[in-house]
Amino acid sequence: MSLLPKTFHDFSSKQYWNTFFARRGDKAFEWYGEYAELCGMLHKYVRPQDNILVAGCGNSTLSADMYKVGYKSITNVDNSEVVIRRMEEQHLTSCPEMRWALMDLTNLDVGDEEFSCVLDKAALDAMFTDGSPEIVDTVNKYFAEVSRVLRVGGRFVCISLLQEHIVTHLLSWFSQHSWMIRVCRCEDAERSQSESGQFSFPVFVIVCTKFKQMPNLRTVLESQLDGDEVRRAENASQVVERVRELQQYALLRHTLHTKSLAGEDTAVELCDPSSGKTRYTIHLVDSLRKTHSLRFAVFIVPHGREREWLFGTQTGRERLAENAGARRLIVVHLQRDQTYPSLAGVQDELSARVMELAPTGLPSNTKVPFLSVGAELGEVHEIWRGESELSGGYVVEEVEAPGAPPLRRLVFLNNQNVIQSEARLVEAKEKKKRKKGGKEGREIEDGRRGRGKESSETEDGRRGKGKGRDGEGSREGGVAGGDSGGSDGGTRPVDFSHLSCQHHLAMVGGMALAPPAPSQPQTNTPTPHVLLLGLGGGLLATYIHKYFPKTKMIGVDLDPAMAQVAQQFFGLVPDHRLRVEICDGLDFIKKAADQGTKFDFIMFDVDSKDGSLGLSCPPAAFLEPCFLELVVACLTQPGVLIVNLVCRDQELRGRLMQEIKSVFPVVLSQGIPEEVNRVLFCSRALPRDPNKLKTRFEKGLTGLNGALKRRIKCSEDVIDVREVMENLTVL
Repeated sequence: MSLLPKTFHDFSSKQYWNTFFARRGDKAFEWYGEYAELCGMLHKYVRPQDNILVAGCGNSTLSADMYKVGYKSITNVDNSEVVIRRMEEQHLTSCPEMRWALMDLTNLDVGDEEFSCVLDKAALDAMFTDGSPEIVDTVNKYFAEVSRVLRVGGRFVCISLLQEHIVTHLLSWFSQHSWMIRVCRCEDAERSQSESGQFSFPVFVIVCTKFKQMPNLRTVLESQLDGDEVRRAENASQVVERVRELQQYALLRHTLHTKSLAGEDTAVELCDPSSGKTRYTIHLVDSLRKTHSLRFAVFIVPHGREREWLFGTQTGRERLAENAGARRLIVVHLQRDQTYPSLAGVQDELSARVMELAPTGLPSNTKVPFLSVGAELGEVHEIWRGESELSGGYVVEEVEAPGAPPLRRLVFLNNQNVIQSEARLVEAKEKKKRKKGGKEGREIEDGRRGRGKESSETEDGRRGKGKGRDGEGSREGGVAGGDSGGSDGGTRPVDFSHLSCQHHLAMVGGMALAPPAPSQPQTNTPTPHVLLLGLGGGLLATYIHKYFPKTKMIGVDLDPAMAQVAQQFFGLVPDHRLRVEICDGLDFIKKAADQGTKFDFIMFDVDSKDGSLGLSCPPAAFLEPCFLELVVACLTQPGVLIVNLVCRDQELRGRLMQEIKSVFPVVLSQGIPEEVNRVLFCSRALPRDPNKLKTRFEKGLTGLNGALKRRIKCSEDVIDVREVMENLTVL
């Protein structure tokens, strides 16, 4: 498969063309290729028997070279008397039948329909310097003359670098006049530039075929921009965008050959040319260290692990490059809607493209290592696809990735880079230990444990996973399935003992702050009442329900489809201790305040649908002081409000903190490592002395850890108390 590049690099059209004009100097024509590079295209669209008009011939040798291989009927025109005289004298003997004439391209002194081909090599580019009205008017006169002198069925063959204003106007003019248009890429000309060590600009050959104008005749617009396959374009903007992407990719390649991109987050999409869908996303990582022995390597992320911190964030990928000891590392992400044959098959597909991104000076015979986690590629299986009136289309998928436990995920199709819910599944059998190496790829030990996420965000903008914990087979009592009443719609049960999202674990930890302490084993301990606004996949609700057996809980969500997904695929089972309400969380709080309903813990884990404010979670209305006063009315006297806050705007975050403190005098803020999330614990009853407050929290977390270890039946701490305290701030 020939993959088409589409880059996310910070591309500036002005930067691209400034680079070209600075490097071009006085040798403009050499950038378009000579006959040797152009002949493949010319022989396809220009016939030896054609009567050819070469527009703006300049001092190019193209027409003379064509004459020597059998194109005898050629008329060269230019508006420079010096050029015409010099070229006529130069080729008088070698090309005796070729004609030279001094003419203005906007007013050709030739008869109507005299030619079957007009050949333009860079003349349009020289004329069409910008999009000003005066120049556009001149170009229109030139196009009108081309149309006048060409016969019906004749071709205007234009060799151009296609600045955006040129390709846009060219496609518009000839479409309006019912010509058939084909935009081709001349890779031989680009290859010649690259081999000579120059910046390889994409060169295009635009073939416009004149049709007899007829009412309602629809223009045919085609492109041949990668390989030999010609594709029908739906509209001109599609071709303009594709041309721009190729130019953008050329600039990126040039940048990679001339400087390091250390510290920058640069990505390229490689698309399937037949469907246009993204097949790979590759991230380029340059190390600041020049001492690494490995100059260039490619790391293929197993299918389904693309969003883990190590592979899905800029900081993580930089760590990966350090682990690999590579000065430049290409990190390859596979796509959920694509299928892949094997790790070796992926290597074969990528080999040509990744070499285009190699550092300068790398010998052509260099064997570039392809790295991965083990020798297996991993699999992603879609087990359900549905539609929600509020959230749009969604899929539930199961992920089998080497080096990681199996997972089940909920993904919204309108934002596929975000995993809404993720649950670890119980493995069918104990996995064998991975061996370093493998016939299809070297393994890089990532140094991190299995990770997952549900509505958390990493520092660089992607949703991120919380830290998982090893211990396959080390827990009991955390399985949904069989006769336990916790079965789900997938083929394997959910492991409830693991919370994929780190901020969910932090919210659970907040329950150690207020009595009745859920960690107390006494039978006479009062029943904690919990309200969770934002049910999602139901994993946090199920965790609290299962491992805090005295707790009574209400989970509120606005979307009935998500509540159904939570029950069908993620093991949520409502009962007398866990009630699900489908309504707006704002309305629920107002009603509860009116009725005098009290809760010991109220949790906000609600996504905002409006990302323009820089606030992803919760919606701004949930943090308005007037609403927070209603929350206070719904809390018991020692009760705690626990908020998952995701806010990228530091100034906005500061204002929100002040508004929260105007209602809750005691606020603790726990940062989540490697994520933007902060979990806020808000109270009116907790000690105001920071040292006493932290001591109380640490003691409560220690007790909570002991209770969870007994209930989950595991030997390791569930909550890393030391990490929590290191990331805890009293506001």
